[in-house]
Amino acid sequence: MAVVFTDIVDSTNLWEEEHEQMWEALKKHDELMRAEITKFDGYEVKTGGDSFYVVFDDALQALKFCLAAQKSLHNDNSWPKKIDKIKDYHRPNKVSEETHTSFPYKGLNIRMGIHYGKPDEQRKDPKTDRWDYYGRVINTSARVQGQAKCGEIAVSDNFIQAIWRKQANAPEDAKTPLTDPTRRRILGKELALPWTFELRSMDCDLKGVKANVNITRICWKEWLCVPGEGWKIL
Repeated sequence: MAVVFTDIVDSTNLWEEEHEQMWEALKKHDELMRAEITKFDGYEVKTGGDSFYVVFDDALQALKFCLAAQKSLHNDNSWPKKIDKIKDYHRPNKVSEETHTSFPYKGLNIRMGIHYGKPDEQRKDPKTDRWDYYGRVINTSARVQGQAKCGEIAVSDNFIQAIWRKQANAPEDAKTPLTDPTRRRILGKELALPWTFELRSMDCDLKGVKANVNITRICWKEWLCVPGEGWKIL
């Protein structure tokens, strides 16, 4: 199962700056996200106001969802004007891990993370009648998302292995040795034109996760955030 977490960048400050406009912007954000979830056969487990928690049976569909959602959010022209013009949020070349970018964002900006694995448990909520999932895979997925910067998609090696199995038609327990060139080759097959992507990779010590996890950040070159110390370009 591919687990995706998303988060609106700097949402706390946006609520302080433009409280009324944020309600309208959040409605637009949710509408665009749910359209892409449906398109790529995802299952919305939860939404937390400024975030989504979604699962996919197919790893490739999860990646396609993230790519399409980022594109949809930034191509939409109906964002509230006040959100679109908040100076500190959209200032080009601002030196900030949160919002530094040279891309002219139109609306809310999100970061996304994908991990892959089998949950330890699943239960149906008797009140909402929706499934929820529990265990290390879910916790790790949330931490992977925390490594993404503004406009990026962070993915784990477990997820890249799942993409490789899909490409190679390999059994579920099969693995391939992952090096920086192989990570780039596997992901590169799915990152087709018209977008030009840059990949950054690093072993990360994630809170609550015992072993280090190699994270690869996927970003459009025009949307680049601050690289961050220790991250290498693939």
